[in-house]
Amino acid sequence: MKAMNVLTGWDTKTKQERQAILAKLVEEKDASVAQSCIDLVRAGDSGIYASMGPNFQYAIFGRDSIEVAAHLLETHKALVRNIIVTLAELQGVKNDINSEEEPGKIHHEYRSHSFDGEPVPATSLASMHHLQRWWGVVGAKELVYYGSCDATPMYVTLVCNYAKVYGDSILKETFIARDGRSKTILECLQDATLWLTTKIQNSPWQLLEYKRINPNGLHNQVWKDSDTSYLHLDGSAANSEGGIASVELQAYAYDALRLIAEHEIPAVARQHRRIARQLQKATVKLLWMPSEQYFAQGLDRDTTSGDTRQIKTLTSNVGLLLNSRILNNLPSLKSKMYIRGIVRTICGLEFITSAGIRCRALRHKGMPGYVDYHGTCAVWPKDTFEIAEGLRKQGYAQLAGRLDTSILTSIATAGDFYELFYVDDAGKAWLDQSDSVQHFTQQYPAYHLCIPEPGQAWSISAFSHIVLKPKVTIKKVTRFEKHLLNRFSLIDP
Repeated sequence: MKAMNVLTGWDTKTKQERQAILAKLVEEKDASVAQSCIDLVRAGDSGIYASMGPNFQYAIFGRDSIEVAAHLLETHKALVRNIIVTLAELQGVKNDINSEEEPGKIHHEYRSHSFDGEPVPATSLASMHHLQRWWGVVGAKELVYYGSCDATPMYVTLVCNYAKVYGDSILKETFIARDGRSKTILECLQDATLWLTTKIQNSPWQLLEYKRINPNGLHNQVWKDSDTSYLHLDGSAANSEGGIASVELQAYAYDALRLIAEHEIPAVARQHRRIARQLQKATVKLLWMPSEQYFAQGLDRDTTSGDTRQIKTLTSNVGLLLNSRILNNLPSLKSKMYIRGIVRTICGLEFITSAGIRCRALRHKGMPGYVDYHGTCAVWPKDTFEIAEGLRKQGYAQLAGRLDTSILTSIATAGDFYELFYVDDAGKAWLDQSDSVQHFTQQYPAYHLCIPEPGQAWSISAFSHIVLKPKVTIKKVTRFEKHLLNRFSLIDP
């Protein structure tokens, strides 16, 4: 069947119909269907919407768009270019406390009263008006909120990788910035890099840290942006008001600085490589936990004394370092120690489930006292995908393939591209959403459970990337990897 015949009317199909389509796609790996899955959330020439669901439909998120583009870089050239240009057009040009806009900063969330000349549904318009009370101007025809720290370095990396694949011509393309000026994508990158280096150099830790400037802004301005996503071992929330240096932020910043240096004059390139080395050194010095052979989730400051504290809760954030070069460009023995420590933990029974990787380790299941959005019971396909890509990059192809299978199977069985799945203590994923709600609300207060958003863009792109990926023959599996693979048999349904 042709792709459009299969996917047309996706939101009106029954669960059983969607399950059948996805199961067939996993089995047959039809490239045309896999490539067309992302059409479900296309926003015309503006890139992609965050989801098909009620919360994020007709909203363009910076971080989500960048991750989707990274997943689809080699298969959807035109779409990735549209995303690059759209985010450049929305890049910050001034300082604004309300929207948290800053020159060079890539936005977090964009909403408008219309797209492509057509008004958005009343529900999306109501969401925009609600958010404008906190982040914008009530009654304005659009909302642009910039409460994201990771989108800017991720954007730099995306554009540099696009240039590697398709050539430097993208850097010469022009667009109209928010202040009405004509700029090139290269100038956009330079502004983004200046924002990034300024943030790092202003940090006493010499790390990239986030801190909201709008008292009504998001507490946590990274992908795990819920209020309970950064918790200390005693269950208390990390001090976001004093600044948090999340561990994966350092990997994003390091990669961005190393890549942009390839497009700069020697003097500027040397400066950015030096800042990257300082950041790398500070990351391993301040965030490594020798007793756990794992990195802390981040750093914050004691609310009373101001002393630096590690956020020692074990989380999946650390697994994202594997998909970076930050740990590879170190002396070989140290690099091996850090990487093996991460792999051993992230592929251990604290984290693995039948659907993928938990956001927070099983030992912390009592925190914060209910099922939270980025907690022990939450598995995000996009998070699992990024960790799998990192495992593959570090030479653990079998483990990566096992996580790929978890993503494909869970999405196909659920019959939709949900943003997350809930899993129990034994690692079983509750893929039927009604069963999931019933099961977990019997144990925890019902009002705490967030209903997973369907048709999430980065779940779609992760799924599509895995389906379209060429099969690679694995020549050798080490004893270390075999040992970790055996753990998965303990959680298989």
